[in-house]
Amino acid sequence: MRSLERVISIVLKHEEFGAKALQSLKQILVRPKPFDLQILRIINCRIPTQITRELISTLRLGNNLKVLGLVNTKISDSSMKEIGMIMAETRQLRELDISWNTLKPQSYNFLITSLGENRTLLTLNLSWNRIVDSSESINMNGTPRMKQTASKFSSKNNSKIVSPRET
Repeated sequence: MRSLERVISIVLKHEEFGAKALQSLKQILVRPKPFDLQILRIINCRIPTQITRELISTLRLGNNLKVLGLVNTKISDSSMKEIGMIMAETRQLRELDISWNTLKPQSYNFLITSLGENRTLLTLNLSWNRIVDSSESINMNGTPRMKQTASKFSSKNNSKIVSPRET
């Protein structure tokens, strides 16, 4: 691991990601500044749900990430709640990409609620997820309830929420 002591960014794309990879990553995640990991992107990797859950739990224990991307990583409902807790507690994270995770719309409720407590997030990518259920009630102005909450977050924090049309 000594050869990776100055690495601040890791991007894994279309790889196998199992228990051994997670153990190696944990060692990098706990490094103190100035050698801390700042960018972690896991994109379209074959990663078991259990490993994703353990990774997110590890991130909640502490990290200094500025960018976190968990794209198409089989995030579970319970892991979404932990991501929400990370968002409420972190002051470093500037970008979160959890696109292409096929969760039920209600899985995002805790995340969206916790975004109100986060003042540092600049970019949130939820593209290609089922954020609003087709059976969800519509407000008087014609917008789905969750979409209204997300837009309130966006204007309050000068942040950008990326929609599938923008990617």
